[in-house]
Amino acid sequence: MSKIVGKSLPRIDAWEKSSGRTRYIDDITYPNMWYGACVRALIPRGRIKNITFDPTFDWSKVVIADHRDIPGKNIVLMHVEDQPFLVEDIVNHAGEAVCLIAAPTKELAEEARSKVKLEYEELPSVATIEESRSKKAIVYGSENVISHYDMNKGDIDAAFANADHIIEGEYRTGYHEHAYLETQGVIAKPREDGGFTIEGTLQCPYYVLKAMKAFLNVNEDKVN
Repeated sequence: MSKIVGKSLPRIDAWEKSSGRTRYIDDITYPNMWYGACVRALIPRGRIKNITFDPTFDWSKVVIADHRDIPGKNIVLMHVEDQPFLVEDIVNHAGEAVCLIAAPTKELAEEARSKVKLEYEELPSVATIEESRSKKAIVYGSENVISHYDMNKGDIDAAFANADHIIEGEYRTGYHEHAYLETQGVIAKPREDGGFTIEGTLQCPYYVLKAMKAFLNVNEDKVN
């Protein structure tokens, strides 16, 4: 008789997670570790006209980086090369990263972030499928289409002609995502050979490796 099939088996990670003993990325610290904060755009689309840093804040306590500090390619290498790591000029969606702040404490990083103000020239945006199809505002390519596929099988006209009933409808569903127990996070540790060891919530680590190679302009032996 099988010892597995038909039996309810305990999840080997259940006790650690339910008791709070599991260590997530936010539980991990290293000596002299600095913390990052991201200044993000608050509009769906526009051009950044100016970035203001509050003169009442002591900026010597933190480090600021923008797209000009990226040593490699300012594009996240995924399926389509259309997402910059940091905005250079045009904001393409709300929440897009504009600049980064590093500080010796989380609290100081957050305080510094609150002292950065972005000034925009707002541009037409697209928020629905209908707006995209109307092409009143072109925000991607020449017709707001990321990719186009034709899939054909059988004779649809004959199927309709022989159908007893034809039911048509429009159905909409909200965006949904997995219910992760861990919030997204990452720790990058510089190495003596000039490379980096990256720890984080990495569901697809080779996507991260590919992107970091281009971002840092290094060979893959410099990213672990």
